[in-house]
Amino acid sequence: MSYAGDTYLGFQWGLLSRGGLIWGVHLDDKNSVELHLTGLSHYASYGVSLKHQYDDHNYLIAGYTGVSWFNLIEESNLLFHGLNLGIGHNYGSKESGEWSYPLEIGGGAGYERNKDQWAPMMFFGYGLIYNY
Repeated sequence: MSYAGDTYLGFQWGLLSRGGLIWGVHLDDKNSVELHLTGLSHYASYGVSLKHQYDDHNYLIAGYTGVSWFNLIEESNLLFHGLNLGIGHNYGSKESGEWSYPLEIGGGAGYERNKDQWAPMMFFGYGLIYNY
């Protein structure tokens, strides 16, 4: 069965980046592209990722993430962006009409614009995805 062109939508509870609303499109049976966006009153995360499925349930992630965070104590913005790499395990099925539950961990290097310095980026998340 080919998944090319199939889409999926869901939510991922993430830590620091790569969380929130997830929308993805399968390019073929092994590769997909995802957009993610989350936001709270003083925090936003956004990005795009390429996922490569190397067996039935495991995949690699490579992507770009941007994070904006307002520090309430210092009343300043923290703006950083960068590349991240990660691994994931998908519980469930990616068949159309089925649910899947991804668990992911990864990190990378992020550039903090206001301080002109590099800082580590990391993510850890668990999600709920519906496959169309």
